[in-house]
Amino acid sequence: MIKPNLFNHATLAYDRWVMDGHQLSSGVGWNQKLGLGLPDEPAFNKAGFPSINFADALVPYTSYGTPWYADGGDINNRYQFYDDLTWIVGKHTVKFGVQYEYHTYPQTGWAVGTGGTFNFNSNETAALSSTGTPLGTTTGDAFASFLLGQVDNAGFTIPIFYMPKFTYASPWVNDSYKVTPHLTLELGLRLDWNSGLSEQHGRFSTFSPTATQTIGGAAVPGAMVFGSQAYGNGSTGLAPRFGFAYQVGNNSVIRGGFAEYYGATISGSWAGNPYPTNGYATNPTVSNVTGGVTPAYNFANGFPSSAISFPPDTSPSVENGASPVGVLSDSYEMPRYLNYTASFQHQWHNNMDLTLAYVGNHATRLPINALNLGPESNENQGSVLQYGSLLTSGAFTNGVPNAALTAAGFTTPPYPGFTGDLAQALRPYPQYQQIAWREGHTGASHYNAIQVQLNKHWKSNLTTVSYTYSRLMNNSAESGEAQCCGGSGSGVSPQNPSDMHDLWGPSADDVPNTVAISEVYTLPFGNGQRFGSGVSSAVNKFIGNWNISGILSYESGRPQTMYENSELSSYLFAGGNQFPNVVSGQSPLTGGSFTNPFGQVYYNANAFSDPGSFAFGDSPRTTSGIRGFHFYNEDISIYKDTYFGETKYVRFQATAGNLLNRVDFCPPNSTVNSGGFGTTFTQCNIPRRIQMGLQVFF
Repeated sequence: MIKPNLFNHATLAYDRWVMDGHQLSSGVGWNQKLGLGLPDEPAFNKAGFPSINFADALVPYTSYGTPWYADGGDINNRYQFYDDLTWIVGKHTVKFGVQYEYHTYPQTGWAVGTGGTFNFNSNETAALSSTGTPLGTTTGDAFASFLLGQVDNAGFTIPIFYMPKFTYASPWVNDSYKVTPHLTLELGLRLDWNSGLSEQHGRFSTFSPTATQTIGGAAVPGAMVFGSQAYGNGSTGLAPRFGFAYQVGNNSVIRGGFAEYYGATISGSWAGNPYPTNGYATNPTVSNVTGGVTPAYNFANGFPSSAISFPPDTSPSVENGASPVGVLSDSYEMPRYLNYTASFQHQWHNNMDLTLAYVGNHATRLPINALNLGPESNENQGSVLQYGSLLTSGAFTNGVPNAALTAAGFTTPPYPGFTGDLAQALRPYPQYQQIAWREGHTGASHYNAIQVQLNKHWKSNLTTVSYTYSRLMNNSAESGEAQCCGGSGSGVSPQNPSDMHDLWGPSADDVPNTVAISEVYTLPFGNGQRFGSGVSSAVNKFIGNWNISGILSYESGRPQTMYENSELSSYLFAGGNQFPNVVSGQSPLTGGSFTNPFGQVYYNANAFSDPGSFAFGDSPRTTSGIRGFHFYNEDISIYKDTYFGETKYVRFQATAGNLLNRVDFCPPNSTVNSGGFGTTFTQCNIPRRIQMGLQVFF
């Protein structure tokens, strides 16, 4: 306290989160003991047991080993400073504040495969067809290939140690102004800023669509760039807030407000795609270029030293043939939310109140699945489907077209020496696979809701009944924050990479009708109650202080997405989703109650048709007419306190979850051209559970 009307509160904090990756099998020296042929350095000599994998169509062999770096760790350090000042002057309560955070993420090799991965395939020991191709699906044995040391392919990681860092700062001010005894205004302004993610030693890289590289003497667009070019831009947002509360008479209040907010952006290792360190950590790999006719190398000879290159490799072509991590200019942009509310509340007789409210939210810049970035993620335009089966049957080998491409007039490869099919050749950057952007921010959503809540207070109980009618729409941006392990946005990937319009629709979390009823009730038995108020102390210990509470929840079903099994991923590289065509005049649901999963089908197969192998369906991602099952649930709790003095008592409690033992089935199979379309055999809620407990308080 500085003065009676001036208060200041400051907080200085530091926290550290460490996840170690110690393997029980590390430190043994497998590199020397097994003759792996990896570099003779501690990072490889102390690693866990190598990963041994078997690819066999006939025998499902078990894989072995976790080849992690022995002393690796994923570390998060957070330094925080908060300060807020409250100043009361006249009718104003003014608050000033600042929030500052500095994050560092030292990476010391957690889950890095320095012990090597060695893959064995049945092809190496299979018989050969008349054309010399291994018959690995019907002959050969992967374990036999292992015993003979015939490695199909292998690789390991040469790690680097690096430290990403991130800064966030936000000053703000808010004024609560009591204009009159009946009117209060809230006025606020907040500035949010982040620095974007950088690396302490400049060891970041990114794919750049504007950079070029030279392949076979030709300048080819798309290349890797390094250092500060891979940091991405920071983000700044100015967020105003306004609210009011106006008392009408003695028993009614009108409230409303508008606020702009900015959400969190990615920074840690568990959000979005991996840190952008391509080229600073290398992954020596030995591939099989004969399809298994001969092994990549013999295990007894060790990993070929000619395939080992130590980092850094900062050539523009370092990720050619792979999926480079990319940092967009807006990768660290903060999601933006506009919230607006209006409500009316009225109270009767001090024991009942009713609230009517409208709640709205409009969000932009939401994180989106990288696949939803379309051609920017190196996906083909939807128009390439016009070439049909030629997309995979037509191919270049070292820049030379096969007969199918020549007949169709495709004689020029995308760059000299290109090898791959036509689908790969038509990609925006044919020298790469998917571009693994850390995060895109083209997601958007709209939420609108009408809420009604009634509270009724009795002498010994409280009843609350609430109902929400709402609509949540988005473009498959199902999360307001980055998701772990490359799953940002966590929504449905597109059907047509060059047209995202069919992704806009009801969210997978759109629940238009929600009813909740809660009750807290003290049973009217014992001293001071309606029944048994004059009983003895001993009797009161048995009949008094019983309480019961319950929550009843009822919700509409959530929208479902209809799919077709397809091969679009081989042509478009966009995740392979294909939607069906909608048949006019047919209901998508079979109708009626669904009670017997063994005899009923939920979806109507006649409502959908196959658009064909090289076409897009006209069914959108989601519609209001295709929803999963309703959710119904009732929970109840009973407890009794038995007192032995003022502060000592024993509590008996019993709870029952899903009291009526309802069965809520999981969403049915929604792949139209699969054998199990419309069926479900799995229960998604938890069966009735009854628990009892005894607690002693003293």
